[in-house]
Amino acid sequence: MTAPSPTPGARWRREDLPEDLAELVATLEPNPTYVVGARWDILHANPSAERIFAPWSRVAREQRNLLWFYCRDPRARELFVDWPGEVRAQLRHFRTHHARFPGDPGFERLLARILDGTPEVARWWAQSSLESPPPRRSGVKQVRLGGQVISLRQLVLTSPDDPDVTVISHFADLGPGDELGDDLDLEDELDAQGGWRTGR
Repeated sequence: MTAPSPTPGARWRREDLPEDLAELVATLEPNPTYVVGARWDILHANPSAERIFAPWSRVAREQRNLLWFYCRDPRARELFVDWPGEVRAQLRHFRTHHARFPGDPGFERLLARILDGTPEVARWWAQSSLESPPPRRSGVKQVRLGGQVISLRQLVLTSPDDPDVTVISHFADLGPGDELGDDLDLEDELDAQGGWRTGR
């Protein structure tokens, strides 16, 4: 995700979910798709995203956040093949968003909750100030699903009405001749509503 340009004195506000984006997320099922705000709060997610990543509609409000998921949710450690690398990349991305709201209480509370009690993540956050955001190719993630390692490519769309609101959808990144293995039970991992759409 690319953050909008910094605005002097900007203050974060909790975003509303535009109705048209909720409809878009529904049409992208069964590909895991969610909507996030400037602070990466999860504004909406489709059933596949809640099944593969986290049941955001059923967790406490302070945990309905993408950075919290990457850094604190034990499901992320199991899902991502290179969890440390994924977290460090996301921290570098998040720092560009955080820089738009220097000293904002909402951002500081979120970071305090995430960094408290996780020394490795706190160390990576400190190091991220010296590192550049990862290249666009980092949008491809390797995850474990149904006993199989799959590459997921991200499609990122910014709301035309609010540049702080972003839709993120995931597609299986298959090369020519690649197929999802027979041992990947999409019936269990997804609702199997028509199967995956791929990034071919």
